[in-house]
Amino acid sequence: MLNPRVPMSWRRSFARFFDRYHARWTGSTSSATTRVTIVVYIDEEGEKQFELPGWGPSLQGVIDSGIEANFLLGQVWVERPYRALTDAPSKLTVVDLWSIDGNRRMAQELAGHIVDRARIEELLAQRLGTALSECKPDQVHYMTR
Repeated sequence: MLNPRVPMSWRRSFARFFDRYHARWTGSTSSATTRVTIVVYIDEEGEKQFELPGWGPSLQGVIDSGIEANFLLGQVWVERPYRALTDAPSKLTVVDLWSIDGNRRMAQELAGHIVDRARIEELLAQRLGTALSECKPDQVHYMTR
């Protein structure tokens, strides 16, 4: 969820974070999934990020973590097809989804390189169920370790 009071330049910074997130992941295969919320914020040292378990509002996580954030840029909900980076597949398809209202962003990581859009939609529907109707896929990214 993006903070509507965030200046446009900071929103671009958050978008760059999301692109870097796709470029930076590392990590073999498992059918279990893990949900995390990645929070991006600014403090006196500049832009930073951290992960919280599960999906949900990030404010309580920031409070509980003791981080002194000057400004929350936003959060990305991520679902991964593995429990730990050591279990991550060597190839991933990452689908960037936006909520219909354009305020929430989610990344769904799928094991393997999947180029068939119908198959991607099928896998997203299996994971998200009826919640998929509240999202629209934006971009598909292919990554190899």
